[in-house]
Amino acid sequence: MWPTFVDGDVLIGEQYDSGPLKLRDVVVVKHPLNPRVTVVKRLAEFLPDGRLFLEGDNPDPTASEDSHSFGPVNSDAIIATISHKCC
Repeated sequence: MWPTFVDGDVLIGEQYDSGPLKLRDVVVVKHPLNPRVTVVKRLAEFLPDGRLFLEGDNPDPTASEDSHSFGPVNSDAIIATISHKCC
């Protein structure tokens, strides 16, 4: 999520409880291809089939993995929503 967040930032969030999401929300998600990995991404689009298209903030699309590389995710993959960074 560089440049929005950098290594060492402390993120403040809430456990996701299947409540409403809105475009541009920042979420923590289980990586769909490797469930041992979590990623922080921005909600870019609600797809008609109910899945979510997530994007990183890095302007270089090849710099990180997001829905461009692993595809859309189901909302049950969301672990938390990030409200802001601290300190």
